[in-house]
Amino acid sequence: MIILITGSSHVGKTFLAQKMLEKYKYPYLSIDHLKMGLIRSGYTTLTPEDDDALTDYLWPVVREMIKTAIENEQNLIIEGCYIPADWRRAFDDDYLKHIQFICLAMSEQYIEDHFDEIVEHESDIETRLVDSDCTMDELKQCNRRYIDTFESAGEKVVLIESDFEKVLTEILEVKSNVQIVSELKPDLDPALADLIRSNLKKHHLDIPGTVYFDDNLNHLSDYYLADPAGRYYYVVTDDNDRLVGGIGLAEFEFYEDCCELQKLYLADEVKGAGLSYKLISMIEDKAKELGYKRMYLETHDNLAAAIHVYQKCGYIEIDKPAGIVHATMNRFFIKELK
Repeated sequence: MIILITGSSHVGKTFLAQKMLEKYKYPYLSIDHLKMGLIRSGYTTLTPEDDDALTDYLWPVVREMIKTAIENEQNLIIEGCYIPADWRRAFDDDYLKHIQFICLAMSEQYIEDHFDEIVEHESDIETRLVDSDCTMDELKQCNRRYIDTFESAGEKVVLIESDFEKVLTEILEVKSNVQIVSELKPDLDPALADLIRSNLKKHHLDIPGTVYFDDNLNHLSDYYLADPAGRYYYVVTDDNDRLVGGIGLAEFEFYEDCCELQKLYLADEVKGAGLSYKLISMIEDKAKELGYKRMYLETHDNLAAAIHVYQKCGYIEIDKPAGIVHATMNRFFIKELK
């Protein structure tokens, strides 16, 4: 998961990033640090006051760092002013679903009521080398510009109007930590099994079979479904039994001793935690247990992050197998199971 935090100067971006680091153990990158490194090393003649030019200069670098982190299933918090309002245009849907965006802003009334407090806490996380002469009017104008610009671009702005700590606490409570499950064991309450099936149907993963339950970890439970037709499915749920991940396999008639990896699914809140690698490994182990020697999969060519994961897991791209007709799938991979 990538968490992007932007907003006006003094609004609490770095403070929020630090709190997220402490809670989720995600590293964070300050775009200000990147900016000052490039300026002080002489790689650019821009100055800290060249805000618009710095956004154009820095954003392409930050954008590609985000893509790299997503492709490697790494968590990262990025905070700073130099994120354009149209940032979403830089990513296709397969990247966007890994990104959580937060734009912070303060209302004019809040700035008037708390200006001295805002200035007093400006160096709580980092000692400021600039902005030491920030005025109330400048702060109001900057926050209004962020509100107008990002709302016009269709982004939601988190507005701080009365209680700064409460707003940040609410943001931190949105995302919960996730743990990955391990081994399986049988027995599941029938009512819970029905609940799991209803979750699967919501995500177009209607797979029949027997359900097994593993509750040996605190935050995630692992469910295993099997049916006589040779299909198997691992399901990961959260504490509320809501589906947050899954992967399956099925018989594959076009190659000898080969099965097909199917329906790898991850909810936004668990992406970036390495869960896809865990699920792929689990389903490959099941395939080997069943006697299969190869695993086949097919996907869309616009799912760059997913393709990167498959390739890192050892899947080799091949031509479309003869006899397969799919209007929407156009990338085909296979892996020898050892």
